[in-house]
Amino acid sequence: MLGNSRTSRSGWGRRLLYPAIALAAGGLVGYFAERPQEVQAGARNFVTDLIRTSDEPPPAGFSIEGTARTAIAALLPPREIESVVVASDHAGHLATVVVVGAAGDRVELDLEGVPPELRSVRRAQASTMDDPKERTK
Repeated sequence: MLGNSRTSRSGWGRRLLYPAIALAAGGLVGYFAERPQEVQAGARNFVTDLIRTSDEPPPAGFSIEGTARTAIAALLPPREIESVVVASDHAGHLATVVVVGAAGDRVELDLEGVPPELRSVRRAQASTMDDPKERTK
């Protein structure tokens, strides 16, 4: 009889303790997880700094940040952020920031995480974006 009462007490303890631990762990993960708004704000601030410093000489050696500065510097002033779009999936959040120059040329930057890390740089000229495609009959 004594063994049964101990078993039933520890069973209740496990039934309450394990779910409580799981809820606490889930709450901590949710609390420290990146939020799309934070990713968007961080990406906007990062690219604003890139635009501000784009006319400075690039750092020695190859870096993706140097490539982004060079691409932004090639845009005719004024250079400004056209859009910031955050895409979310199971792996995290990716922000795509589009910087546009006066002639309509654009640079697209992909940034990930908080603080943002630059992942890729793409350039597009307005003349190639606006040309109509040839049609064949």
